[in-house]
Amino acid sequence: MRTPQVNLHPGVTCDGCNTPIVSIRYKCLQCPNFDFCGHCEENQYIRERHYGGRHFFAKIRSSQAAGGNQHINNILKLAAGTPFTSTATQPFSFPREEIRFD
Repeated sequence: MRTPQVNLHPGVTCDGCNTPIVSIRYKCLQCPNFDFCGHCEENQYIRERHYGGRHFFAKIRSSQAAGGNQHINNILKLAAGTPFTSTATQPFSFPREEIRFD
């Protein structure tokens, strides 16, 4: 008997196949509201329909972890250099030596 999948990304729909994303979510880093499910991200034809496959995507295992979508949006804003409001008690920064774009 199969265990039913838990929707880890409530309210997020894949822009490739129009289905709710229930496993790994791939969030476009250049577009404000564009996501792929794992199946569509692996499909080269579908990926290339989104800006010729030239956009970068963040792999998100769960939107509910660490504050949900607001936390994810804050990280994307920080990466883009855009100011955001945080409720964190400690300042957040990316460890620059660990960020690689190869």
